[in-house]
Amino acid sequence: MVLKGTMKDINLMILIWMVWATKVDLTQLLDQKLQNVKKVVRVDKRITVVNSKVSKHEFTMQKLFTKQECSDMIKNAEKENKWTRYEMLNTHSYFTCALLLNENQILRIRKYCKDYLNLDVENISLGILKYLPNDFFTRHKDKNDDLEFNFDFIYNVNMRLNDDYEGGDFYLNDKLFNQEVGVVYNYTSDTYHEVTKVTSGIRYSALFYIRERDLKRSQSLL
Repeated sequence: MVLKGTMKDINLMILIWMVWATKVDLTQLLDQKLQNVKKVVRVDKRITVVNSKVSKHEFTMQKLFTKQECSDMIKNAEKENKWTRYEMLNTHSYFTCALLLNENQILRIRKYCKDYLNLDVENISLGILKYLPNDFFTRHKDKNDDLEFNFDFIYNVNMRLNDDYEGGDFYLNDKLFNQEVGVVYNYTSDTYHEVTKVTSGIRYSALFYIRERDLKRSQSLL
């Protein structure tokens, strides 16, 4: 009887220890998950917290440009005719070139970045993406730690320039996200997105990336 009682006590102690150990593991796992959810992007003395999964700023939108302004952007790009073709089998096919804006238009974009993202962007380099029939871009994300140009991407800022085409739907996180022409929107650069195949017409969109190196630097460390 004494032996049976002792075995019961031992079994109970083992059970209590297993529960305690499990709780510790779960706590550590939770802490790790929370650490992975946020990454800190340091810009001089300012620290901007960016959620690597779902940002509180994600998908913020504002109508910044008129349809006529967007049409003029397309006309100017076609007039310059300095397109570069990017094509890879089963991955993407499109043209791109630089987008030239006037000072007022650039100021609007800077204000958007400040108002919605609380970021002072110093260097703004915009481009136009041009998709002909059968062009597309499969599901991907633009931040890439292994590439010099992409390693410090923070946000993508996009705008559709026309809507007189078929196909070419834009998806964010596997959800349809077609916006009105002239509406600027942003999403974190580690967000998956894609452009489906254009079936007719030509699809134009404007894009620029906000990188850590493009942000304004403080003039003083004090």
